[in-house]
Amino acid sequence: MMCNKYKFRLSLLLFSVFIIFLFLFINGCGTTPIVDNSIPSPSSTTIITPTLFTPNISPSATPTSIPDVPTTDSSEAVTPKPATPQPTSKSARVVMVGDMLMHDGVINSGKSDNGYNFDHLFSNVFTEINTADLAIVNQEVIIAGTQFGISGYPYFNSPLELCDSIVKAGFDIVLNASNHTLDKGKDAMLFSLSHWRNNFPQVGILGMHDSKQDREKIHLVEINDITFAILNYTYGVNGSGKAALAENPYLVDVLEESRVRSDIIRAEAMADITIVTVHWGTEYSHVPSETQREWADLFLDNGVDLVLGTHPHVIQPIEWLTREDGHKMLVYWSLGNFVNCTSGRGTGKGARMLGAMSDVTFIKDKNGATYIDKAVAHSLITHIDYAQYGITTYFFKEYNESMFLKNQAITFDSTFSYQFCIDTFNTILGDYLVK
Repeated sequence: MMCNKYKFRLSLLLFSVFIIFLFLFINGCGTTPIVDNSIPSPSSTTIITPTLFTPNISPSATPTSIPDVPTTDSSEAVTPKPATPQPTSKSARVVMVGDMLMHDGVINSGKSDNGYNFDHLFSNVFTEINTADLAIVNQEVIIAGTQFGISGYPYFNSPLELCDSIVKAGFDIVLNASNHTLDKGKDAMLFSLSHWRNNFPQVGILGMHDSKQDREKIHLVEINDITFAILNYTYGVNGSGKAALAENPYLVDVLEESRVRSDIIRAEAMADITIVTVHWGTEYSHVPSETQREWADLFLDNGVDLVLGTHPHVIQPIEWLTREDGHKMLVYWSLGNFVNCTSGRGTGKGARMLGAMSDVTFIKDKNGATYIDKAVAHSLITHIDYAQYGITTYFFKEYNESMFLKNQAITFDSTFSYQFCIDTFNTILGDYLVK
């Protein structure tokens, strides 16, 4: 019995030790801690508001450091807005040449067995014309072709091929308001206008019209954000053209005060710059007439910016005029002839060989104000050689004395010399002359 009792107690003791060891093993190293993943209810959550420190900085104080800016994930980075482009100034360069006076000699210089070609008239001044933003030519005489009879002075009409050469040279605007516009009558003028529009729609044809509605249009050209309004007038027309014009006043733009004022006012409302091209003045006079000055005053009073004159067949000075309120207008009183071959002889005929190319640069600044930035004149000389394609025009600065001595124009006028050319250009064009 005692042995059995002793065995029972020993077994009980060993079982107790085993139970204790097992308990310690499970709680001490053999289990994963239990984490309470429940979300406390709002009522049981305490929100702690941090105490903000507001430094007492006087207005003149300067912080000693800049707090660090928390970094953000690249996917959350904010792309900065591009900088707004600052306005910049714009410019436009406008050139013009004077009278295309197509005497018989000039017409014949372009004649061949295959018709006519007048590229040679422009070949030596091509670059300045072609590189300008806007190039203008005064087409003194009508271009209506053979069906109306090719002729020189006094009732001019040129071959249609002249249009091709004018466009090829780079002219953008062709002026037609002159005393010779109706030399061959209304039908020839309308045919010329139709030929220009049908074959060269990109070229502005000013000064002649086929209807009252067409007459009311203001010719606008936009270059580099600068808008130009260009007007063209003549003092009148010759001979039988007067009757045609009296019957149809819209045919040719003639200087008439109320009409001119109205045109300029409308142009000023549409454009940044208003240019008036005008056939006026006294033939063969280097001095502007009183009538020219009266018209210039009217242009100035109504806000015109630039006046480019033709008709005297010789060059006249360049002059700034200023209105009482400070508005300024630049006047090239006469650009003279671009090309001619006068049949006249005697003193003064040589001066008709000299012309000028106006060259004016306009600026539109970042505030939108538009004005003339630079104005010069290129001196021109017509070279007479009676060989085929021999009559042409040169820049005088590129025309040396040996070339001059081959100019047949020296036979027209005994006073016409190389020095005469130098003196005439210096005296009349002065500081505007490109040398």
